Amino acid sequence: MTFTRRDGDTWDLASSVGATATAAAAARAIATRTDPALIDDPFAEPLVRAVGIDLLTRLATGELPPDSLVGQEAIDGAKVRTKMFRHGCTHVAVMVDRSTDTRARVAFFEACGFASLIPSVPDDLLGAEITTVLERTAQGARRRGR
Repeated sequence: MTFTRRDGDTWDLASSVGATATAAAAARAIATRTDPALIDDPFAEPLVRAVGIDLLTRLATGELPPDSLVGQEAIDGAKVRTKMFRHGCTHVAVMVDRSTDTRARVAFFEACGFASLIPSVPDDLLGAEITTVLERTAQGARRRGR
C-alpha cells in the first residue's frame, strides 16, 4: 500500500507523515536530555508536548524511559545528524557493523580519518570530514599503485 501526496490532501503533526516528524522530535528531545553537550534542541520537547501524542510526550519529557520503545539508533542518529549539520554537512558518519569482531572495521575507519562521534560508545558511530576521507583514500590508492 502506498500513499501519494496530492493537492488538497491534509495531515497534521499527529497523523501520517506528521506523526513521523513528531517521533523524530521525540528522539531529539531524548538525545538532548541524555547528551546536552552534543545536541541542544530546546524546541523538540515543547513541540512533542504541543502535538499531544501521549506516548511520544511521555518519552520526550522523560516520564517514560526509551528502553525498547525508541531504538538507541534513533537517539544516536539525532545526535549525529545534529553534529553533521553544525559542520555544514561536510562530514560523513558510519555505524560499525556489530555482527562480527569490530576491531578490524574500526581500525580501517580510523585509518581513513574517522573518529568516535559518541565518546561513551567509542566503537559504535564514527565520523570524519569528507575531505579527510577522500585524501586518505587517495593516499592509500597511491601506495597500492592504483
